[in-house]
Amino acid sequence: MNLHTHRAGVLDPTFGDNGIAPLTLPIGHREFEPLSCYTEPDGSMVYYGHAAVAELPAEQTGFYFGRLTPDGTPTEAAPVHRVACPVSTSNYDFTVSRTAVNAGILGFSLPVHPVAKFARYRSYIGISRFAEDFTPLPEFGDNGIVIPLPMFNDSLRPAGSSTLPCVQSNTAQNRLADNIGLPRGAVIGKRIRVVFQSFLIDNENTEIIDTTTLLASFDSATGKPISDIGENHDAETVVLPERDGEALEPTGAHFYDNGSFVLLAVTSASTYLMRFHANGQLDDGFADGQPIKLPLGVLSYLAVSEKRLVVTIPASPLPLGGGTTVYAFDKDGTADREFNLGQPLTIAATDATTLTLYNAVIDEDERIILSGGRWSVDSGLSSECHVTRLLSNGTLDPEFADNGHFRGPEGYQYGEAVFVNDDGIRIVCSAPGIESIAKLTT
Repeated sequence: MNLHTHRAGVLDPTFGDNGIAPLTLPIGHREFEPLSCYTEPDGSMVYYGHAAVAELPAEQTGFYFGRLTPDGTPTEAAPVHRVACPVSTSNYDFTVSRTAVNAGILGFSLPVHPVAKFARYRSYIGISRFAEDFTPLPEFGDNGIVIPLPMFNDSLRPAGSSTLPCVQSNTAQNRLADNIGLPRGAVIGKRIRVVFQSFLIDNENTEIIDTTTLLASFDSATGKPISDIGENHDAETVVLPERDGEALEPTGAHFYDNGSFVLLAVTSASTYLMRFHANGQLDDGFADGQPIKLPLGVLSYLAVSEKRLVVTIPASPLPLGGGTTVYAFDKDGTADREFNLGQPLTIAATDATTLTLYNAVIDEDERIILSGGRWSVDSGLSSECHVTRLLSNGTLDPEFADNGHFRGPEGYQYGEAVFVNDDGIRIVCSAPGIESIAKLTT
């Protein structure tokens, strides 16, 4: 009789090539750079990125959607001819997410509009919608694209002017993880709600003069602005409150079915966790009536389950020896005493390395899975992909990989995103010149 013992936290041999599948396209290509992705409930993955196609000259590149089956096979690809970024070089900062099961793809960007006077420009939200087969939804805006005019008086465009490229994010070494400041939104019933930053930019000095963080509401079918938010539920946009004298820079958001949302954001001094009502007004029933103030974490991350909110704040790679601090709260912002007796937990390596775990997800058993990089100095500063799983109470899961830690796959430097499905854990991991999905058993 053959006995099989299931192990959690090892590469799944039924996925891809011994647990690893490259994020690529099922067409001839030279190189593919994934920029944004998400998983479906069945474990399939939709991704968006930039490709150089082999049949074309090297200088002719393009943007594509792709899809992986649950077993890691690339099955579909489609060129993306138009998103809510008028100039194709700006499509690098187009982010995609799932609207709902079998309801298509939702994308956000920040197109820039000329200001009526002076050499200045104003960024504002752009929204795109695509069907499951990657074709634009023709009834949504202009053939799948909505680029509303900014609400600011300084952005009244001169006659005959056009929208310019989109704002570019500060791209770090790991593009999928470095999405700080990009829009965060969701389809809520018949509405699209999105939190985003609007920048007033001095074109001559390429300097940001002013930043405002906003909540906006749109019809999910047509893309038309809807006046249903604000204190009196009569506004299309709401200015979110500042902290430390600065506009909040979103690093994470979660929208509930009733339209309320939790926002994780940073200033130059601190990280803030707060909850808003569906109309964009601050919820004083969250925490002690004020936003929760945490130490500054530029790559801070928000994970949400039905029971709790989890915030991760990773250390910088240098000096070595640092770790990632995990904060857990119940859904109303009170410290979760079931997690580490209500205290923050720092996950650090026992050797002279730094664990920078900048992504997190909570599974159905309230276990917390974190991914990122394990940094060391050998011939120079380098990192390897690292995944950690915590039990609901905050202790390392002894049944996952090596006492709660998975190192690898070999040659991969970062765990740029993490997703959990019924059939396993999927990590978007990065190696020089290639991005792949590693699937771990649960």
